[in-house]
Amino acid sequence: MLRFASLLFFCALANATLGQSVLPADSLILVKLYEATNGVSWAVDWDFDEAVNEWAGITILDQRVVGIQLGSKNLHGELPDELKGLSELEQLVLPNNFLFGTFPEMLTHCSKLRVLNLSGNNLGGQIPFSVTYLSQLQRLTLSGNQFSGELPPYLGDMISLEFLVLSNNQFHGLLPPTIGQLYQLQVLNLSDNQLEGSIPDTFRNLRSLISFALNGNLIPEADIDKWNKYFLR
Repeated sequence: MLRFASLLFFCALANATLGQSVLPADSLILVKLYEATNGVSWAVDWDFDEAVNEWAGITILDQRVVGIQLGSKNLHGELPDELKGLSELEQLVLPNNFLFGTFPEMLTHCSKLRVLNLSGNNLGGQIPFSVTYLSQLQRLTLSGNQFSGELPPYLGDMISLEFLVLSNNQFHGLLPPTIGQLYQLQVLNLSDNQLEGSIPDTFRNLRSLISFALNGNLIPEADIDKWNKYFLR
């Protein structure tokens, strides 16, 4: 395994340098991602004889990795801590894989991240406060995992959010009124959790909302229907 890892290391470094397709540091982080998620079993191949910008699912701009899109590609494992070094990363889209562990806090160092989609994996635990460091995040999709606990009020501090999709998890408790601070929010999907109580009046501030889903919780259906009519009128 060590010999294989070394081979990947030098292949990535050589190809990153050849043609100046991507900075060597970024290419080596991609190799770490490959190793940590059992890349040999992926449903797509990365040819280490090719330049990094030819690797499936990778978007390069000005020699930096700005996008990783590997949805439904049979990734198994935990995301590596080295991902925090992708300082120009704007999109990380890894739905419908077999990722496990807690919310990958290393990603909160990727301050330019705009799209984070980790839906349909096996992640759990609570959403940490450090998620608020992603001040440019527009789309947060964590549906179909095992996240739990109460919905944290600090989600309301993520004022750039346009999509917040946390459906089919194990969140419980009351809806935080602070979600009403997300004035740019267009899609809010919190369905199929264990949320309860009434919907806060502050949700009236969500003037940009075009999609609203709270079904499959312990919230009265009459309350949900009332708010559906309000948002979709």
